[in-house]
Order: sequence, then C-alpha cells, then structure tokens
Amino acid sequence: MIRLFAPGLFGTVMILFWFYAVLDVIATDTILARNMPKSTWVFVVLFFPFVGAFAWLVLGRPEYAGWRPGDTERRQPARRPVGLEDSDQWTHGRPPMAPAPRPLEHELDARERRRRERELGDDE
Repeated sequence: MIRLFAPGLFGTVMILFWFYAVLDVIATDTILARNMPKSTWVFVVLFFPFVGAFAWLVLGRPEYAGWRPGDTERRQPARRPVGLEDSDQWTHGRPPMAPAPRPLEHELDARERRRRERELGDDE
C-alpha cells in the first residue's frame, strides 16, 4: 500500500511545487526578478518544470519576498541603523568617555554651603 501511494504523493507535491513557482513568477513585479528578465523566467519555469521551479526559487525570486506568490513585503523586519546614543552604555549609564555626573544632592549641598559661607562672611 505504501509503495503505491508514495510515487503518487511525490508527484502531487512536485506538481503543486511547479504550480506555485509558475504563479509566483507571473505575480512578481518585472523589476524585482533577479538574474534574468521576468519573461525568460516564465519560459524557464514552464519548459523545465521542476528544475526551472527550483532555479526560480533560489536564483530568480526577490531576495526578501514572503511566501505568498508575488509578495513583495520583507520576511524579516528591516533593521534600522544603530547609533552611539542607542547603545546600552548610553541609555543605561553614562555616555562612553564622559565624566561621571555628580549627583544632584551633592551639587545642591555644595551650593548651599557656599551661600551660607558668603552670608556668614558678610555678617562679620
């Protein structure tokens, strides 16, 4: 039973694979086809069904296309450039190569002491 079912299953899968590749070639924008013009890819996939379908998926399909035929959206989210201010050192601590900031309380205490010293110095 399994011997008779396996070639039929394999053939069905290969025909579905070829059909998917044909639809994908036709639905893809002309500008996005890689390595050959889109019309050439259509002929390659139609006249060399399984080799052409595999070649289209590996060599001709847009690089980051989704899995729907003709899909032009990226499978992966676009990576944004990361600047110095986006690093963990910058946001979770102090900027690299910058002096350690003085705590606000120490700064205010020092100002208060200087003010009192000036006031005491003026009274005498």
